[in-house]
Amino acid sequence: TNTGEHLKVPSPNSDGLDTDHLDAEVTRRYIREVIRRLAPAVGDFRRSALRELYLASYEVVGRLWTPGFLEQFRRRRGYDLAPFLPVLSGARVVNRETSDRVMFDFRKTLGEVLVEAYYRAAVEEARQAGLGIHAEAGGPGPPVHQVPVDALAALGAIDSVRGEFWPFRPESSIWVVKETACAAHIYGKPIVHMEAFTSNTHWEEAPQDLKAAADRAFCEGMNHVVWHTSSHQPPEAGKPGWAYGAGTHLMPNVPWWTMGKQFLDYLARISFLMQQGRFVGDVLYYYGDGGFNFVPPKHVDPSLGFGYDYDVTNAEVLQRLEVRDGKLVLPHGMAYEILVLPERPDVDPQALEKIAALAAAGAVVVGPKPLRASGYDPSGQRDAAVRALAEKVWGPCDGRTVREHRYGKGKVVWGRTLREVLAERGVGPDFQFTGGSREVLLDFIHRRTAQADIYFVRNARKRPASVQAVFHVKGKAPELWDPATGLIRDAEQYELSEAGVSLPLELEPEGSALVVFRRPASARVKRARPLEAGPAPIEVAGPWTLEFPPDWGAPASIRLDRLISWTEHSDPGVRYFSGVATYRTAFDVPEQWLRQASDPQLDLGGLWGAAEALLNSKPLGVAWKIPFRLPAREALRAGRNELVIKVANNWVNRLVGDARGHGSYTRTNVTSERVLGRPPSQMELKPSGLFGPVRLVAGHK
Repeated sequence: TNTGEHLKVPSPNSDGLDTDHLDAEVTRRYIREVIRRLAPAVGDFRRSALRELYLASYEVVGRLWTPGFLEQFRRRRGYDLAPFLPVLSGARVVNRETSDRVMFDFRKTLGEVLVEAYYRAAVEEARQAGLGIHAEAGGPGPPVHQVPVDALAALGAIDSVRGEFWPFRPESSIWVVKETACAAHIYGKPIVHMEAFTSNTHWEEAPQDLKAAADRAFCEGMNHVVWHTSSHQPPEAGKPGWAYGAGTHLMPNVPWWTMGKQFLDYLARISFLMQQGRFVGDVLYYYGDGGFNFVPPKHVDPSLGFGYDYDVTNAEVLQRLEVRDGKLVLPHGMAYEILVLPERPDVDPQALEKIAALAAAGAVVVGPKPLRASGYDPSGQRDAAVRALAEKVWGPCDGRTVREHRYGKGKVVWGRTLREVLAERGVGPDFQFTGGSREVLLDFIHRRTAQADIYFVRNARKRPASVQAVFHVKGKAPELWDPATGLIRDAEQYELSEAGVSLPLELEPEGSALVVFRRPASARVKRARPLEAGPAPIEVAGPWTLEFPPDWGAPASIRLDRLISWTEHSDPGVRYFSGVATYRTAFDVPEQWLRQASDPQLDLGGLWGAAEALLNSKPLGVAWKIPFRLPAREALRAGRNELVIKVANNWVNRLVGDARGHGSYTRTNVTSERVLGRPPSQMELKPSGLFGPVRLVAGHK
């Protein structure tokens, strides 16, 4: 490239200038060279396990240019950009309106050329070798990078789409999930890959800290988790080991590694169900034809309100829409109730022609009457064509005194809320709930197959939610699929109504639920049997013996009369310990309590980061999320019981201790805190271990 942009994160021998992403031949030559180097090791790609080449997130900064750009611009826009080049540096040519419209054309052309010369050229070249292209083509985008592209078009041009999300970046959120899901939905790509858990905090997380971000991403459309990152860990790497500079580390050296399978299973179960069928959304937003066009994170449009979901489309896919039975339908089967136009005065004339055709065929289009064409129009002909067609389609509709106008078999609406428009069509919310406090905040996503409706619901608050939920499903019985355990059970209580199927939903703090409808309901109303309270909980009070592994600075064992965080202990070896420590105690269970307990569970209270329990030498499982409870029926016995709980944290506390002079980095492979995104000397100790109270709870009959 001629911009001086270098590779962002080179390995020692790979640094160099970026390629020219606006030159298709440059892209093809680069892909051919990569394939040439891979071929001797891989052989015939069509017979190998290698399926795709990956193009990382687009993080080029500064001005993009290519020698042939002026000709590309002239061919696409119909006029010469050269007299207007000062506009690109902020100058005003002719007047402000002219300059703004020229800049619109420049940004649009830049995006079109980038998609064709970089993404499509890469796909075409790779395909000749039997490979696909997998890329985070639309981002990360604002606020970090102003990618010069129509993000949906870029994602649509490649074989496999990927976005990314950062769970812990409050200062400038990177959350490119809804955009990627929209592209997958409108372009007919079944898998929404997601670079997940990207972070510049190091060894400060456990599965319980990551779950809420994963649940949010699932509700925005993610259905395949690409963990960022897992680094190679040969023995010479030491501990914590080698690590990439921006990632949540998932590797055998992480203390909770042996307790991580349950969280990975949780992600896998939800991913599997979210890959079934098609996404269900009632609203399709059109975001215009400009460049530098992105889809923000999922949010509730005030005009639409809670309970509906949506996709966003661009000008390319707009042209593929058809109308069937009043719905907007794409060739691969995605369907929407209404099309919503952007709140802006300009529109591409071709797009307006398609919008008019859709309304004439029976679609409902919501949005303002366009006043002019997008981009620079020196002749005024495009502006005139837009005004003439808009007058036909919108007629007297002005959004104030007249708020809708029939056009052919359909109509346009302007000045009414989207919720009102959908209600008039008889389309109620896909998901709604009552009960709970005003602080309750839920989110959802809905997938539909030929046989089933699949909902994933999450509680976005760190407090429990007890609600009466209504799912927009007709005549089917609900099943509750537990993504944490894989257990499936029929809902004990539900009621059918015109609005759908209503049932009580109990969600833990930041909890989630999969609700699946597969079979016809046997009755309109199913009542749960009254619950009988079991005996009072038994407190496992200790005292506790806490054992530590050798050679990591902590004593072999200590006695705890009460449970505290390791960071509260007076011994620096305990306070700064990172790894797996083992708690041991014993307690008695009366025989009568055991007979009366219908579903005894071991409640560990609070802990960080994950715990594995054994009762009377029988494994109970791993507790990794709130509530930290494990089934105890098979291992529990009347009389004396022996309890062992292994708790793992992460490396943060050991690194902090070393940085504060309690080890001087002698116990880890970290030689300088400057290599980390946040130096350990500036980190806070993470409360770790088992906090309790530990109890046996009886459950209900």
